[in-house]
Amino acid sequence: MLGRVKLYNLGFATYTVGSILLYLTPSTGQLGALELILFRMVQGVGAAFLFSNSAAILTDAFPANERGKALGLNQVAVLAGSILGLVLGGILATYNWRYVFLVSVPFGIIGTAWSHYHLREIATIR
Repeated sequence: MLGRVKLYNLGFATYTVGSILLYLTPSTGQLGALELILFRMVQGVGAAFLFSNSAAILTDAFPANERGKALGLNQVAVLAGSILGLVLGGILATYNWRYVFLVSVPFGIIGTAWSHYHLREIATIR
């Protein structure tokens, strides 16, 4: 109903907002733990939008003979980002645990802006 590209953009923005909220979690104790859980849920919704729509956008954008390579590179990027995020998060956690949530913010801001300006809906919205 909304289109894959709009939901993909919304996913980037939602994930980034969730990361910023996690970094800025104001409370401590049980209330702080509840806030962390809720903000991680915000991140999870954004990630679901990203993961579910990225493969669909690639499938629409690439011809059948190049589709496998495009989807494979997408998965390589996901796995490389996961590994890099874990390593960088571990390094940052030695300074302050809140910095772990800032790792994805620059990528989220750049990704949101790039996808907003460069991706176009090519699927038919019904």
